[in-house]
Parts: sequence; C-alpha cells; structure tokens
Amino acid sequence: LAFGIDAWWDTARSRGDALDSLSRVVTEVVQARAEIDRSRQFQLRFQATADLLRDAVLEAVPGSMVQVSDTLLYGVLMSQVIDVPMSNVSSFVASDAFELLDDDELRATISQWVPALQDLRDDQLLIRRLKDEVIKPTLRLESDIARAQGLTNSWSILRGSVDASEIGTTDVRASPALRALIVELSGL
Repeated sequence: LAFGIDAWWDTARSRGDALDSLSRVVTEVVQARAEIDRSRQFQLRFQATADLLRDAVLEAVPGSMVQVSDTLLYGVLMSQVIDVPMSNVSSFVASDAFELLDDDELRATISQWVPALQDLRDDQLLIRRLKDEVIKPTLRLESDIARAQGLTNSWSILRGSVDASEIGTTDVRASPALRALIVELSGL
C-alpha cells in the first residue's frame, strides 16, 4: 500500500509540475505571439513599400531620376529580427512533463514551435544581410539615403496620418543596375 501511495503521489506531483511548466509555456507563447504579430505587420509594411519603390523605378525612363518619399525609402531599408523567448518551451519539450501530454497534436505543435521561430529568425537575418550587402549599397550609388535612414516615426507616417506633402523626398536614379536588382529581387 505504501509503495502504491508513493507511486500515486509521484504521479500527482509530476502532473502538477507538468501543469506548472505548461502554464509557463502558455505565458511564453502568448508573449511571443505579440512579437510575431508585430513582425508580421512590419513585413507587410515592408512589402508594400518595396512594391511602391519597384513600381516607381520600373515605370521611370531608364537613367532618369524618380522622387521617392523618404518614408518609403526608409521602409525598404529597414529590417527587423524577432527576439522572442523560447526557453520555457525548449525546457518543457526536453522534460519528462512533455511526455505526460496525452494530445499528440498538441505535443507535435509544441515541439515544432522553437524550430519554426528559429526558421523565421534565420529568414529575417538573411533579409537583413541582403539589405545591408546588396540593396543599401546599390541605393547609395543611385541616391542619398542618409536622410531616409535617419527617419523616426516613419511607420505612423506610412499609415497616412501625415499629409504626403509634409514628407521629404529623395531622388533615386532609375539606373540599369537598380532596375536589374529590382527585377531580380521581384523574382524571389
């Protein structure tokens, strides 16, 4: 009987520990989701600005100057890399408590969380590197991007809260090199 009670107690305590761990996982995932949502909104705004720049440069006469809003240019130049907590999920997946989950679909989802976030982060780092090593140097040759890089508050301006006439512009040369880069990147 004593061994049975000890075994039951260990199981009950293990389940309690598992619930505590799962509670920490839920808290971490909720926090991460907010950051992921912000990252998604950033990516949508970046894509919109990149599309506007692409259209302006490709519609221009090759070699001519195109006036591009600094805010739009800033949106193309800026990059973001998520930084979300993953330690509780990682610890939970590696623990014995993870094995106590009866729901196979939930276990699969939780076990894929950290690799999915790492893949997202790796993609964002690759995009940042592409911007830093390819896009920015090409734009520097064709325009003065210093003012655009120094902008603050740009995303609120992009949402249309400020009259477009209040936003500065930068002349960008629709050079063959920039046009070729835009065409190449459009195919990615």
